[in-house]
Amino acid sequence: MTIDNGTLFLKDKPKGFELNLPIDIFFKSLAHDQKENSIGIVLSGTGSDGSRGLRYIKDQGGMLMVQEPKNAKFDGMPNSAIATGLIDYILPISDIPKELVNFISHPKTLTNIKSDKDLEFKKEFTKLISLVYKKTNIDFSDYKLPTLSRRVIRRMSVNKTLTIRDYLNFVNDNENELEILYREFLIGVTKFFRDTEAFSIIEKEIIPELFKHTQPTDKIKLWSVGCSSGEEAYSLAILLKEYMTKNNIDINVKIFATDLDKEVIKKANKGFFTESIVADISHKLLNKYFIKKDDLYFISPEIRKMIIFSQHNIVNDPPLTKMDLIVCRNLLIYLQPNLQQKIIGTFHYALKPDKFLFLGPSESIGQHSASLKVMSRKWRIYKNAVPTKTMNLGYANKSYYSTKPYLKEKINNQSLVEKKLTESLSETLLEETGAASAYVDKDFDLISADGHFKDFFEFPEKN
Repeated sequence: MTIDNGTLFLKDKPKGFELNLPIDIFFKSLAHDQKENSIGIVLSGTGSDGSRGLRYIKDQGGMLMVQEPKNAKFDGMPNSAIATGLIDYILPISDIPKELVNFISHPKTLTNIKSDKDLEFKKEFTKLISLVYKKTNIDFSDYKLPTLSRRVIRRMSVNKTLTIRDYLNFVNDNENELEILYREFLIGVTKFFRDTEAFSIIEKEIIPELFKHTQPTDKIKLWSVGCSSGEEAYSLAILLKEYMTKNNIDINVKIFATDLDKEVIKKANKGFFTESIVADISHKLLNKYFIKKDDLYFISPEIRKMIIFSQHNIVNDPPLTKMDLIVCRNLLIYLQPNLQQKIIGTFHYALKPDKFLFLGPSESIGQHSASLKVMSRKWRIYKNAVPTKTMNLGYANKSYYSTKPYLKEKINNQSLVEKKLTESLSETLLEETGAASAYVDKDFDLISADGHFKDFFEFPEKN
């Protein structure tokens, strides 16, 4: 069953998959049709159906309720839903109707958020964003207003606060609420091989280009930006492994998968997924690259070792460099245009000549169209036709709710600029003089090494 334009429709079950996921299918259509008015409720049931669809509802600003597992005859579906970390209410079934009515009847008081005349509201909203920054060190003032407002509206309704000032008072009395709001702001929808046609182009046209003219000693590097729980990075690794196996290629391939949210990085690192992924992956790839244990699918070690997951802020942290493919899908759409262009400039700087950038279908490269050649206009795949050795370090936050007036601790912009200038200088020295460099983390584990470093040191043999 699906919903479209407020009307319910019955459709045939999807063909080609053993596992039917009708609740995921319905929740996804509900989110698309009803947007922030969507409400998903998961009750007693076995398996994990519904847990993926819940993410679509939350991404659109909807609300989620789950029956308390200990009160459910079958706790599989409630536990799977709770494990997503997205649920607004976990209640005994007897309490759900009352809370549902309370939520629906709660006045949506943030409709004036788009008004530039409501200076008092702007001030309160700015304070809220500043509090999140001080709690998490993440500045959300660069995010688009509708994205943030949907999340705040939902949290106000859940916590029964009528005005944003009331919500600020609630936040001050409940420090854990800032952590919840931070997680709400970072919600993203992902799945394996998202947009099948786009990944088909990556598989058939882009990946073969990555291996052209390579030598056994070469290294291919990919960067998955905003990787969330890892499905995208694992999808890329599977396609690369398939190509190397088919063509008898043995080259070192590394995928750097980064995200702001440390919790989703932890989840991605573990490399296991619920059975709902069978709707996105062919039987051949599922049997070849996953290990089934009970109701979970674990990624195989050969794929897992191709990926390095880490927390990274694409806005403030120095970028990775010398990338063969950068994938950043459906992150930029949440950011304001001036920051979007700054990040595209960072990607341009980070790409090798003639290598590739893969964005989401609703994102564009804007002012960088002269440097990045279109490979697929529909799926936003680009080639670095005019490389650059410089990175645009200038970025002015033009948001009216900038956090800066309310922060006691200022960001040390000077040290950030110096860090980026140092990296640019090191790369220039490497290219112009043949200097060697090694980059290690705080535990002295090697991250990367460039240049003719063997003239100066060598790595110990692995046991």
